[in-house]
Amino acid sequence: MSETNLAAQLSALILNQQHLTTGLKSLLEQEQQLLLENDSVQMMSVIQQKEDLAQQMATTQNQLNTLAQQYNQAEPEQRLVKLIQAVDPTGQLLQQWETLLDGAKACKQLNETNGATINLKKRYADNGLAILRGQTGNRNSTTYSKKGVETRKQGSHILHKA
Repeated sequence: MSETNLAAQLSALILNQQHLTTGLKSLLEQEQQLLLENDSVQMMSVIQQKEDLAQQMATTQNQLNTLAQQYNQAEPEQRLVKLIQAVDPTGQLLQQWETLLDGAKACKQLNETNGATINLKKRYADNGLAILRGQTGNRNSTTYSKKGVETRKQGSHILHKA
C-alpha cells in the first residue's frame, strides 16, 4: 500500500473516531443531565447508545492498531504516532490525532464525573436504607453534613426511636 493510500486510510479512521468521540461526549453530557434529574427511564436508552458507540470505537481503534502494527516496529503505545508521522510529513494527520486525544480526555473526565455522581447517589441511598432498617447504631452508619460531606457518628439515633 502506498503512503498516500495509507495516509488516506488513517485519516478516514481518525476522522471516524473523532465523530464517534463527539457522539460519546454528547451522550455523556446527556447522561449527566439525566443523573441530575433522576430520570432512570431515559437513562437506559443512553446507556445502550453508549455501549453501541463504545463497540464502534473499539472496532475503529483495532483497525488503527492493526495498521500501525503492520507498518511499524516501534513500541506498542508509540506505533500509531510513529506511523502517522511517517506517512504525513505535513503534520495534518498528527493534528487530527491530537484533536481526537483531546476529545477522548474530555469524555474521560465527563465519565469520571458521572461515575462519582452515581457513587454518591448510591451511598446516599444505602444510608437511607440503613436508617429505615434500623442499622444506624453500628459502625457502618454514616450521615452527611450541610456541605454534603459524609461523616460517621457513633451517637446517631434510630429513626423509629427518635
